[in-house]
Amino acid sequence: MLEIIKPYALRLRTFRANALLLALLLAVDMFAQPMLKRLVPRQYAYSHKLSSSLRQLVYDNAALRLAPKHATHPRRVCALVKTSDATAQPLCDNGCVPIAQIGDIFVADIPMSALPRLAADTRISRIEAERGNRLQLDSMALYTNATDIYAGTRLPQAYTGKGVVLGIMDVGFDLTHPTFLDADGSAMRISRLWDQLSADTINSNMYVGAEYTTPEAIRAYAHSRDGEVMYHGTHTLGIAAGNGAGSHYVGMAPESELCLVSNAVSGDEPFISDEDMYRYTTATIGHFPWCQG
Repeated sequence: MLEIIKPYALRLRTFRANALLLALLLAVDMFAQPMLKRLVPRQYAYSHKLSSSLRQLVYDNAALRLAPKHATHPRRVCALVKTSDATAQPLCDNGCVPIAQIGDIFVADIPMSALPRLAADTRISRIEAERGNRLQLDSMALYTNATDIYAGTRLPQAYTGKGVVLGIMDVGFDLTHPTFLDADGSAMRISRLWDQLSADTINSNMYVGAEYTTPEAIRAYAHSRDGEVMYHGTHTLGIAAGNGAGSHYVGMAPESELCLVSNAVSGDEPFISDEDMYRYTTATIGHFPWCQG
């Protein structure tokens, strides 16, 4: 319950928070406590078993966060709704639009004005919604205190990955993405690539695929063979070592040298001929000539 009223901490503090908080707790009826124990932390949740005062706090908070006051369209929210009879009738009766159903849980489009009425409907046992996902690579360095490491605060030097080789094995690399260049965009930081799916196997000393060891060769290759249908490697490499390409989305080691292996996975089977399929096992990665001198 404390998680639900946290957004109102400043307001409550102004009016002697401790006293009002105690009053609020006492105002919750005898049915509220067991229901609150089932609410998911840090999510907006509503129940007809909440007292009217607490329900109003939750409603106001959801309206503020999920439907800004400056919006010109009618304020609405997409939420998960659990009904006691596993039918959409309670939603329809309260002006909501059911979108999908899994058992007794619905995805519903709900007018914000209908929330108090919906929450009071005895056929509704739970309503839940949370703000959607957002990119956080612009703030992870702050959360992990990496900015102090970058600045060398209380350290013998700054650490940005400079002078360090970062190796990563994944699928789907865009080798020309500007986030994998140096800070001024003039030089490529990817120094080695082994693409296990590469068809450039003439004179290759690799058991499968081929390696690319110069900036010119890597730039000309442009992307791993599966790089036009898979993007996971670009994603993870950007998190690990992207320079941000002029944005705030900077990886953890933005000045490191990069050494890549583009693996073959089940989704890559269309790129592998039937006669070569036997080569691609968990042992294939053991052929690593870079580690042999």
